[in-house]
Amino acid sequence: MMKIRIKQATGLDHARMATFGFWASAEAPDTILVRVPAGRDFRDTLKFLPAGIIRHEITHLRQMQELGILGDSFHYAYWLENIVHGYEGNKYEIEARAAETDTSIEYEIINKGEFNV
Repeated sequence: MMKIRIKQATGLDHARMATFGFWASAEAPDTILVRVPAGRDFRDTLKFLPAGIIRHEITHLRQMQELGILGDSFHYAYWLENIVHGYEGNKYEIEARAAETDTSIEYEIINKGEFNV
C-alpha cells in the first residue's frame, strides 16, 4: 500500500496545472498536488476528487521511483514520450490511465487533517 500526501497546488504549480487543464499532479517522492477551483474550499474539493485521479497520479509516483527522480530522469523520459508520441500516445500516460480503474491499487492518505488551507 502506497502512503501519499495530498496538498493544495499554489502559485506556479497552480498556474501550470490550470494552463494544461490538470486537476492533480504527482510530485516526488510521495505527494499529489490538487488544483482547487476559485471560490472552492480545499477540503470540499478532496471530497469530490475521484479515486481514479489519485490512482492515476500514484502510478506517476511509482514511475518516478522506478526511473529515478535524481536528475529528473522521469521528467525527461516523460516529456520525450510527449514529443515523440504525443500526450495520448505517451506510454506513461497510457499506464496511468489504465490504473484509474484498477481497484487493486491501494493507498493511504497520511496527512489527513493536516492540510494547509
